Amino acid sequence: MNTEHHPDPVEGVGHERRDVNVSAVAIFILVLELCMFSCCVLGFAFHKGYLHWMKISAVRISPMSQYISDAPEPRLQVDSSGDMQKFREEQTALATSYGWIDTQHGIVRLPLERAKELIAERGQ
Repeated sequence: MNTEHHPDPVEGVGHERRDVNVSAVAIFILVLELCMFSCCVLGFAFHKGYLHWMKISAVRISPMSQYISDAPEPRLQVDSSGDMQKFREEQTALATSYGWIDTQHGIVRLPLERAKELIAERGQ
């Protein structure tokens, strides 16, 4: 039997100190944290600035508004689809009925279909 004792090559070996630069990693983490903190501070400052800008640019109600009963013309439409329906009904009534435009000169309004028939008959 061989009684020679071979020493373990790994025994007494510690970690390698030259592969990782601990101070560089620590400095990187510190700079990263400072950047994150400064971004938070800048975000907060921009938010406060935006709120201040919104406050000073807000529309202010005139103190004279309590004395005005109705808004001046032109007023905004309240019911645009109802207004359009009413306008179409008025225009349809004008386009399908007879009426005087100028009585002194004898100008009348004819329904569109009748006007088309007259133009077709006369060939104008």
